[in-house]
Amino acid sequence: MIRVIGALIRQDEHFLVELNHPVVVVCHAGIVMAEGDIVWRRPEPGPPPPDRYGGPPAPTPPPADFHVVAEEPTAPPRTLPALDDDAIDTAEQRAARLTYALGLTALSIMVLIACSRLT
Repeated sequence: MIRVIGALIRQDEHFLVELNHPVVVVCHAGIVMAEGDIVWRRPEPGPPPPDRYGGPPAPTPPPADFHVVAEEPTAPPRTLPALDDDAIDTAEQRAARLTYALGLTALSIMVLIACSRLT
């Protein structure tokens, strides 16, 4: 492998060689892109060819009497109703108790079914 790299470097001095422990990366300085990536290459300086997009048209300035239309200010948002924190906490506690009761009931039914199959 090293002989091939040495031959390439002697053949053309434009090769770049990067040696990593398990990998040797060799590329030509002028042909870094693959053939399929040629369309992504930066265009040559100068005017664009006629079959290419030349950019957006030049903008026209607005008329001299143009002004931005002012909108009517909107009303401020209404205030939200006050929350009853104690009622919310009580409802959450009741919901948690119901959830635990349903879970324990389902667990006890599953244990009864498992025990009945063992005997």
